Amino acid sequence: MTNEPMTNDQCAGPDGDSLGAGSRSDPGIEYDDSPITIDEQRELLRWLGPRIGWDDPEMDVYDELDPRRNA
Repeated sequence: MTNEPMTNDQCAGPDGDSLGAGSRSDPGIEYDDSPITIDEQRELLRWLGPRIGWDDPEMDVYDELDPRRNA
């Protein structure tokens, strides 16, 4: 592991935009400590899921273990 700064590609958000502090033409992200909405949670899961392997075919076994499927 290195202490090198991340590239813009590594910091890209769900729409390909930078999640960094921004540039002179972009004021950056404003601080907001309010709870995230259900829609924001869903969007994060749609974006993060494939990045952390949820779309891996080997994960299908967990669908079979879901007790809600057998109800």
